[in-house]
Amino acid sequence: MIQRIIDIKTDGLAAFVKQSRRLVLALEYQTITIAMVDKDLRNWVALEVIQFAKEDLENIVEYMSELKRVSALMNYTGLDTYIYVRTPDAMPIPSRLINNAMEFVTLQFGLPIGEMVHTAKADSNISVAFKVQAAWIDAFKVLFPEATISSTLSLLIKQGLASNEKTANPSMQLVFSRDVAELTLVQHNKLLIAKCFPFKVVDDLIYQILDICKQLEITPKELSIKVQGLLDEKSPLYGSLLKFFEQVQFDLADSLAWGAPFKSVPAHYFTSLIKAS
Repeated sequence: MIQRIIDIKTDGLAAFVKQSRRLVLALEYQTITIAMVDKDLRNWVALEVIQFAKEDLENIVEYMSELKRVSALMNYTGLDTYIYVRTPDAMPIPSRLINNAMEFVTLQFGLPIGEMVHTAKADSNISVAFKVQAAWIDAFKVLFPEATISSTLSLLIKQGLASNEKTANPSMQLVFSRDVAELTLVQHNKLLIAKCFPFKVVDDLIYQILDICKQLEITPKELSIKVQGLLDEKSPLYGSLLKFFEQVQFDLADSLAWGAPFKSVPAHYFTSLIKAS
């Protein structure tokens, strides 16, 4: 069943001018985030978060039809559009080897019939190779034929490198989503690790982070973690992070000036997408 769990529309949507608007979409495991952005002010003027079941993807035609019925923003098909995909089947590769992306992805994750490989540059040296279901991404490309397809992991790498420029301490960007986590770890302005992975319980995620620290010989005490996603201070994940790591904080985006409706949305929910807007 496809349903909206967040729906925000500001006065800026009513003052719609095609040339000054763009759409930013994040496609991930059973969740789609859609934001309409004022390109001049860099503000979001509308936001929808839509959740669906795995079974909804069995019929792509019906899925897209129902998605357009539930989502008003999915009907603004003529806009400048950026689509970011969050998937565990993503990996950083040297940009100079981007032409070998399919080979890397196939070796790491396999490439069954019906799946395809995309790439996205994080910077001049690092790119992300990732695979998606061809029918699913093609359905969005039919709606938004001029859309740029990219990766949320490439966004996180770019932002992680930028935030680490002024410190030598190891810093982690952590995005918590529905049964999926995405993270980067940077030190001395160098990317040490970037990955997206599924998890079932909070302990699995904490184990992954502690294991990364052990492999890289980083102590939990020195690691700084900035968290974003659909969680709050009372969430089990946030509480568990505080038990093992001293430097944990939300990665806040500057969205308070976007109008009263956005004040109901915590500033760390969509940090990466906001920075990319």
